Amino acid sequence: MKKQSSQSFLLLLFALGLSLLIGCGAGTTNGQRGRDLTANLNQAESGKKAGGREVAIGEHFTINPDEKVSVKDTGLSLQLKTVRRVYLANGAGEYGDAEIIITLDAKEQTQRMKPGDKITVGDYVVVLLWANPFDKTSVGLMVTHQ
Repeated sequence: MKKQSSQSFLLLLFALGLSLLIGCGAGTTNGQRGRDLTANLNQAESGKKAGGREVAIGEHFTINPDEKVSVKDTGLSLQLKTVRRVYLANGAGEYGDAEIIITLDAKEQTQRMKPGDKITVGDYVVVLLWANPFDKTSVGLMVTHQ
């Protein structure tokens, strides 16, 4: 009888522990439960495949890691691979830089950019406006004609 009650007690503790882990979202990836649901909803409403957002030339836009954005009527697409925090060697400060995958007419290149950098790709210029390496990493970009 004592063995059965101790087993029942252990089973109860195990179940309680699991319910606490599920309640705090321990099984989610990157702590982005709500954003993933919103992204799926936006994707379903737009009828585009994952990462299929389109922006216009000259438009300032934000992208998050692994999100793919295409620029309307250009054959150009951009994807944020990583954002990192860079410390200046003399201790004078820090900034965020980003690794961007740029694809033009199925030719892909990866560029590491810091805020203010301009990369010429074909007839277009990709400008990194800002990079946020904190918490919810993201970058601000703009594409213009050369």
